[in-house]
Amino acid sequence: MYKILKIFIMEIAEIQKLEESIHNDIRNLRAKLKFNPKGQVFIHLQMKSLEGINDKLYRIRTVLSHEKYRFVFIGAIGSGKTTAICHLFNLTEEYEKTIKEDGEEYKTIRTRELLSTGSGRTTICEVEIHTSERRAYFEIEPKSKENLNILIDLFCDQIEIRSNKDESKNKMDANETKGVNIISEEDERALRNIINLQYKEKKGNKESKIIRIDEAIELFEKIKNLEEFKNEVKKRAKLEDRIYEQERTKIRYSNTEKESEKTWLRNMFSKINVAVLPNMSIPEKIHIYLSPQIFSSENAPKVSSIIDTKGLDEDKYRTDIDKFISETDTICLFTTPFANAPEAQISTQLKKNLSFKSQKYEDKFGILVLPRNDEPIKLQAANGGKVNSWEEGIFNRTNTIKNKLQESNLDFFDDNIVFYDALRFFNDEEYKISRKYDNNSKVKAVILKEKMEVLEKLNNIIANREIRYIKEIENVRQQIDKIKSSDNLPEKIVSDISIIVDDIKKVKNLNLPGFLYDNLVDEVLNYYRRTYHWMTKHAIHARLGVYGTNSFHDMVKGVAEDENLLRKFTIEHKNNLKETIEKLGIHNELKEHTPVLISQFDDYYKCFITAVGDGIRDFLINQKMLPSNLDEIWESLKNERGSEREEGETYTGNILRRLRQRLESSEHGENLNRYFQKCTETEWTKMINKTLQFFGE
Repeated sequence: MYKILKIFIMEIAEIQKLEESIHNDIRNLRAKLKFNPKGQVFIHLQMKSLEGINDKLYRIRTVLSHEKYRFVFIGAIGSGKTTAICHLFNLTEEYEKTIKEDGEEYKTIRTRELLSTGSGRTTICEVEIHTSERRAYFEIEPKSKENLNILIDLFCDQIEIRSNKDESKNKMDANETKGVNIISEEDERALRNIINLQYKEKKGNKESKIIRIDEAIELFEKIKNLEEFKNEVKKRAKLEDRIYEQERTKIRYSNTEKESEKTWLRNMFSKINVAVLPNMSIPEKIHIYLSPQIFSSENAPKVSSIIDTKGLDEDKYRTDIDKFISETDTICLFTTPFANAPEAQISTQLKKNLSFKSQKYEDKFGILVLPRNDEPIKLQAANGGKVNSWEEGIFNRTNTIKNKLQESNLDFFDDNIVFYDALRFFNDEEYKISRKYDNNSKVKAVILKEKMEVLEKLNNIIANREIRYIKEIENVRQQIDKIKSSDNLPEKIVSDISIIVDDIKKVKNLNLPGFLYDNLVDEVLNYYRRTYHWMTKHAIHARLGVYGTNSFHDMVKGVAEDENLLRKFTIEHKNNLKETIEKLGIHNELKEHTPVLISQFDDYYKCFITAVGDGIRDFLINQKMLPSNLDEIWESLKNERGSEREEGETYTGNILRRLRQRLESSEHGENLNRYFQKCTETEWTKMINKTLQFFGE
């Protein structure tokens, strides 16, 4: 480890020397512009090429400067990422359980996960796992008093809906309330513990089954007024007494505890996850610090922390995920079930981020496939029969994933596709080693071996990334020497460059038919209609456009940037421009300049897409749909719930109608479609102007 670190320090020092040398070269080239009017085009090409190389060196230096990385697990709800994290990073413990079978009692050794949340449930928030120099402890980022207040309001709205849904006023069975959720099940469970309004079971008459009675609905029906009900629930929550400062939330394990450190971690995590600790707010994020006895850096020497993100759902525009992907000290592991790997949500994220080739995210992405119930050996072989082994099933599924990525024209490293079945040798229901394996000690050795192999593959994602960057330094050195090797270009090449510049100038104005932009409002409303449950829409309206990870403004930005809209109708023009710039490479004198300039142009296109999306979002926030009580649109949308409607009208239909009126009107700023067009054309011209600077224009 020390030897590798020493190599990195030397490489970083070498990069800094190269960067300093390039800065000097660029200064000298600028000075030449005054005295060499004939060679100006070539000097500008040299300068832009060196600037592009300098940007690349900065990225390499930034990556190699990271001693450790955060492993970010990204996957759909229920994909198994938390289970995988627990088994990979020693967040499990064994315990004894005595069971009866055939009239006899015997002891069994079972395994349980420390981040267990109960069957079919998920963690309430993002969890980040760190190392601690001594004993384990927790630190919580709590919901603010304001956000807890809002959560209670939404919960009370939800209870009113459930009560009104039951027209007979009899207490509802749990199945009848299914789908009536404004807040997540995890938030509801935690909030019920804070306000002490639970479900209780009661026997019905002789013919009926046990029914579940909701104490919250009982209280609401007793009070009969929504605002008074909200006040009562807030009184029960004791909002003034709760802790909202992160620095006051540390909970440490002590040697005086009667339980082991692992058992304490498991029990305390469960309490935090369901908010039963006195005076604590509901967590926004949970930090877990593990002692060296639990988390050994030997197994993951380059890992600074492990992040279990909130599960992906139908909404593909997640700013928290985008942030993790863009940061240089993260390795993003996309978890996906075996059967349909990579599943829809993961495919969407991969396409969204890998389609911009200049970003080179493929060296920090991994696909972690999580088989269950012997899926690999149940896979159909090419001849129509079953595969012969687990390994053959893994091989076949790997090829399927590679083919899917290739069909989407996505670059990906084969070694970054990893398979792990944490429960392969366990009885799923009981979490004990299955009886079909007659030698527990041998099976445990196999379990450990498979885990270590997976960890090695994950560690290799980092190692291979660093090796690629170190090799790239030598390539950069050679590029610099070749770019600086000549001073002037023959007249023929200068003439060809003039033609290229003229071709680029011809598309300075993006003259696309206006109807292409007219789809934005339609696409936004269609996405909003099909993606969010009507109660989630209501929560977004009540929160002035933002609820949890759902943001109306970010959603519109995402739709505008999407491959089905902005990228779709500009990609052909972008590719034509790229081909025009690539014509430089037919001349030997410019072979080294061309790939650098193409990479810069790809970056410019990515910035163009992002700038249009940011412009749309800022336009909404600052003019069209202010995230403020001063804008009546949110109040009108919020009041749509429970309002009387004409025959044939629906909640969603009326919401979409109100949104269309606002987005297409010339009040509160111009029509959104027209602003989209104006913003696109403006940012496109900026991109072309930056591209023309390659040639000193």
